[in-house]
Amino acid sequence: MKTLQIQFSKKAALIYLLVFFLFFGFMEIVLRMKVVSSTLAVPSFGSEHHQFEIQLARLEAIYQERGSIDCIFVGDSLTWLDLDPLSFSDGYFEESGKRMECFNFGVASLPAVGVSVITGILVDQYHPQLIVYGLHANSLVVGQDSPDARVVLDTPWVRFKSGDFSFSGWFYANSHLVRYFKTLNLLIRLDRAGLENELGDSLEARLGFDAKTGQRIDLDVPPSRSDPADIPGFEKYYEYQVYPENMTGILDIAKMTDQGTTVIMVMMPVHRSFYAFFKNGEQDYSQIANAIEGAINDTNTTLLRSNDEILIPEDGWWDYSHLNITGAQLFSHWLGGEVAKARLD
Repeated sequence: MKTLQIQFSKKAALIYLLVFFLFFGFMEIVLRMKVVSSTLAVPSFGSEHHQFEIQLARLEAIYQERGSIDCIFVGDSLTWLDLDPLSFSDGYFEESGKRMECFNFGVASLPAVGVSVITGILVDQYHPQLIVYGLHANSLVVGQDSPDARVVLDTPWVRFKSGDFSFSGWFYANSHLVRYFKTLNLLIRLDRAGLENELGDSLEARLGFDAKTGQRIDLDVPPSRSDPADIPGFEKYYEYQVYPENMTGILDIAKMTDQGTTVIMVMMPVHRSFYAFFKNGEQDYSQIANAIEGAINDTNTTLLRSNDEILIPEDGWWDYSHLNITGAQLFSHWLGGEVAKARLD
């Protein structure tokens, strides 16, 4: 009798295992179908930085739609909010006669050490002709052990793509069912959040650019130590520290030019009131730009200094360091032309 029970248990276990694998395979096929995935919220890649996951999902969707990506913008929130791929393409076309189809992969608060890792992954996976890196003070003064860096660098998908194997990383890199597990759980519980369209309806949003309108602060009032909203800026910039790992990250990105991907770096524009965050004002900010230029001096990478070349109108700013849609389109058009000139030289 025991022998029969054991044989039945083994048979049942095999049946359950087969059903599980069939269901797993079926769901993998279903979730890879565009008609299904396009109706679901952004999949998870194991990161606590949701905007990073949205950018990944947008990039993959555009890549699947177009089959290739000519160029990718990288950087932090200044890249994300200031670089309009469509205006950039227009400016590039006016100088070169060629269209450059770009995607904006700006990730809020990410310093250069993190941008370097992400850029390496994107170049390996999508093979763009051109990388445009938008730099500013935050790129250097936030270290690799800060929460702003770790929230992206500790993502299982990122660690796996960087060569640090883990089973969770492998599943996030290869399984759509794992990526959409949270979304499916929401749907099972009839939570409408599982059907939110976070990729955006406009072409600009689908290309990674989230434009802002109007102004969120009074730009005539400079940052103040007594304003709680400005305190983090003073803590970060007033007596800033340049972290060597960020200089290394910038240099690693610059060296990609020698590996077949053209890299153009640009110091992103900041409003004149932004300099109040620094102990020595504009002088400190200029020293940061000079440090970046010195780091890449022996590479084939071009560094453009936007504040010296283009005047953003007062109604083109969203806050002290970010542009609104008006400023972003103006700046991006100018940058597209400058990048085209740099590539033609």
